Amino acid sequence: DQLDVDGNVIEHSSLNGQYIFSNIIANHTINATAKLIMYTINASVDSQSFINNSGANKYLRHSNVEFLFGPNDPDRYFISNVTVDGNQLDVNSLNHKYEFIDLISDHSIQIESQHIFYNIEYSVDEHSIITGPTKVDKYSDAVISFSVNDDRYKIFKIVIDGIEYDGETIGNAYTFNSV
Repeated sequence: DQLDVDGNVIEHSSLNGQYIFSNIIANHTINATAKLIMYTINASVDSQSFINNSGANKYLRHSNVEFLFGPNDPDRYFISNVTVDGNQLDVNSLNHKYEFIDLISDHSIQIESQHIFYNIEYSVDEHSIITGPTKVDKYSDAVISFSVNDDRYKIFKIVIDGIEYDGETIGNAYTFNSV
C-alpha cells in the first residue's frame, strides 16, 4: 500500500485511511496504490510422506486452501501425525486432507508418517526360551529361535498363529516370511 502526494511517498499505515490537505494555496495530486493481502502457508512433510503445495506458498486473504497428503508408500507407512499451527490434530478424522478456511493470517501444516509394524508375542513355559524380534516392519522377515534352559528338556511343540507344530519337525527356529 502506497500513497503519493505531490510526488512524495507517504507511509499509508500512518494515515488511518485518510489524508488531509491543509491551507490549500496551489493544485495538488494524490495517487493511491493498493496491493493484494497475501498470507503464507508453510507445508512440510517427512521423507515418507507427500503433500500438495509443499513449501512456503502465498495465498490471497479470505481464500480457502485445501491440502491433500498421505504416505508415499501406503502399503508400508501410515500418516501418524498432522500438526497445524503447532497443534496436533486427530489424524483419523482428517481423511488425508485439511482445509484452511477464510485465511486471515499465516499458517503451517506438517505431516509425518511411520512404518507399519506387526507385533510378535511370545509365551513360554518355565523351561523354554524364545528369542527374536517383538516388532517387525511390514513385508520383512523375522527369525524366531527356540531353545530350552535345562538340558533335561527339549522343545516338544510350538504353536504359531494357532497352528501346532511338532518340536522335532520344526527344529530350533522358525522364519516369518514377508510379515
